[in-house]
Amino acid sequence: MKHPLVSVSCITYNHSSYIRQCLDGFVMQKCDFAFEVLIHDDASTDDTQEIIKEYQAKYPEIIKAVLQKENQYSKGIRGISPRFNFPRAQGKYIAMCEGDDYWTDPLKLQKQVDILERFPEVDICAHPSFRLYGEDLRQDGYGYWGNEAHIISAAKVVQNHASNAGLQSIMFRKKSLDALSDIIKVQMGGHSTIQIFYSLPNGLYYLPDYMSVYRVASSSSISKMLFKNDAAYLERQRKNWKGLELLNQHFQFQYDTLFRRALRKRVLHVISSGYLNMTQILGLVKEFELGGELKNLLRSVGVGFMRKLRNRYKKK
Repeated sequence: MKHPLVSVSCITYNHSSYIRQCLDGFVMQKCDFAFEVLIHDDASTDDTQEIIKEYQAKYPEIIKAVLQKENQYSKGIRGISPRFNFPRAQGKYIAMCEGDDYWTDPLKLQKQVDILERFPEVDICAHPSFRLYGEDLRQDGYGYWGNEAHIISAAKVVQNHASNAGLQSIMFRKKSLDALSDIIKVQMGGHSTIQIFYSLPNGLYYLPDYMSVYRVASSSSISKMLFKNDAAYLERQRKNWKGLELLNQHFQFQYDTLFRRALRKRVLHVISSGYLNMTQILGLVKEFELGGELKNLLRSVGVGFMRKLRNRYKKK
């Protein structure tokens, strides 16, 4: 086998209903280069590992799996990709896709590599994704920034934080992985951190093609579970905010104003989400000194926000 140019990082847990579609999206890729798929399964209790073994036997030069016998997440281990997949990566580039999402374009890897080879000053490339709600596939603008390929500025990437692109659309250069990994290990997820980390200073290259599917609230989704628990939801958000602080430190506060503005925007977004109770909201307003900005927020989303709170307390 040729030395892989791209390493695909995929993490799975109890994805037996979805993993075949994910793996098919990998092995259907048509490239003029070799690539590898690094899979980490966190001791699934369903048939996920058996399906992975099946594909690994069929595509031994592509599928390279770590199949845990003990669940790492339950041991408090976070940052699965930087701990178990990134250190194995042989490629010049890394692409991301979790086991309940999938790719739809057989030229996805080729298109993204072509861009990053053509623009060596840019370290990350992404594209829009379909969203799948049950059986309903929608082209509703997730990661969509227009019909023309272009570079999204680093400032815009930082400001948008989690809204630039889905994890399953990202490809980035394998450099400074140790520094990135140290930041992601304190978070859950980390796709926003990856986007910000590699967009500074020269931006993110955007391709307008829809080439992947994000499965919204799948049965094994961690986010789905967290949204039912306001304390866990807030803890998760605090870890994401911590990621912004660590990024700011990594770049030696060159973009301090930008990061501080992004942090306040994210806190306001969480406040307006409807997932927090009033005590938590008032605590955040005081902690981040958001009194004036909260007034503007309530003025713009006040009716919907109060409706969310009212419905929330009705359920209790």
